[in-house]
Amino acid sequence: MIVSRVVAGIALALGMAGSTPDSGARAPDERVTAKQVCDVLHRLPAQHRQACCGVPESDLSGVCEVALDAALRRGAVHLKADRLARCRAASESAMVGCDRIGPLLPALPDACNGLLAGTRKIGSTCASSVECREGLYCQGVGDDGKGVCASPAPVNARCESPSDSLQVFTRTVGDPRHPTCDGICVKGQCLAQAPKDAACSSAVRCAAGLQCTDGRCTEAPLAALGQFCSPTAGCAGEATCQAGRCALPKAGGEACMSPFECRSLACARTGEAGPGQCVDACKVAASRPFALPVKPPGDEG
Repeated sequence: MIVSRVVAGIALALGMAGSTPDSGARAPDERVTAKQVCDVLHRLPAQHRQACCGVPESDLSGVCEVALDAALRRGAVHLKADRLARCRAASESAMVGCDRIGPLLPALPDACNGLLAGTRKIGSTCASSVECREGLYCQGVGDDGKGVCASPAPVNARCESPSDSLQVFTRTVGDPRHPTCDGICVKGQCLAQAPKDAACSSAVRCAAGLQCTDGRCTEAPLAALGQFCSPTAGCAGEATCQAGRCALPKAGGEACMSPFECRSLACARTGEAGPGQCVDACKVAASRPFALPVKPPGDEG
């Protein structure tokens, strides 16, 4: 899936580099380049993992740079140097030490939110939701890179999860600034998010600021380390719910019953009964590059 989107994204970027921007679109900030942005998003964590694990550097910074550079050149996306500097500084601070290495790209810090600003107005052609102004998304975009900036679908209407290569490359899948639906898109249907005290099956079904606790949307904060938890509500920070309590992901060699207990997301078991052993995260890193999300969180369509 990711490989096909990488190929499609490169072709799209090269094919649309000469597109005409919207009237009044802002030119890219000359102080910021696509390479600088993609280095922070992809190369920086890859270099950190390489330093910790000694594995070859493997990332999507190259294809990210090609696609984002094309969007910048046609004035569809705008960047700011000061925001990128804050993003890089926060990312570097979060990558101190090697105890948090895992198979997934580390979550971007809050300082990276809003790093990319789209310039396309409603009704304008777009190749990605990243290119649309805040509150809009690129309706109908696929691997051909042809869509239209539109408002999110209303509740009870049909909704979509576009095939958006640039969002994957720029790590903005599920960006709340570009919603496809006024609620949550489940199997192509826009459903309203549940209010306080309504029944829920997971936190994503609840309105903003609420958690799903004991099957109800509540204002209760996420459980902290050592506190009781439930799989539907989860835990605060990087902690996970293990045997009913919030705990940090386990390191290689620790006993496990599920891969989700391990930082490496790999629990080696010799049989069906009894606990297994968490695989060392660097061993997993040596076998595959960082994984990237390709669907918005909570989308079940």
